[in-house]
Amino acid sequence: MALLVWVMALAIGFTACSSDDDELYVVTYDTATSLTASGEDALSAPVKAISDYSTALKQVMGGSFCTADKDAEVIEACDKVFEKHQALYPSLKGYVEIRKTVGTTSSPDEELPSTVVKTYTYE
Repeated sequence: MALLVWVMALAIGFTACSSDDDELYVVTYDTATSLTASGEDALSAPVKAISDYSTALKQVMGGSFCTADKDAEVIEACDKVFEKHQALYPSLKGYVEIRKTVGTTSSPDEELPSTVVKTYTYE
């Protein structure tokens, strides 16, 4: 009888410990932008710039999200995008913020705060 009680207690203990420990963390990186341009590329430069940042973020994350913090890799990739833009789009003015949101597979997006990883200023 004591053995049966011990086995039941052990089984309940394992069940209680494993519920939230296996939850997957989801990290997303995105941009908040306010860009304008003048001259021939007034309409296309802001759109291309935003697209370049989005492409860089997706490449670092390996898709639309990742399961680990990749701040250093994101900053490195976005620094390269910013440097490229300085030469290609000298008329760009404004900013691009790189934001990170961390949640779990069970947390709804609208309740999650994001933090600014880095801001790029176009002057």
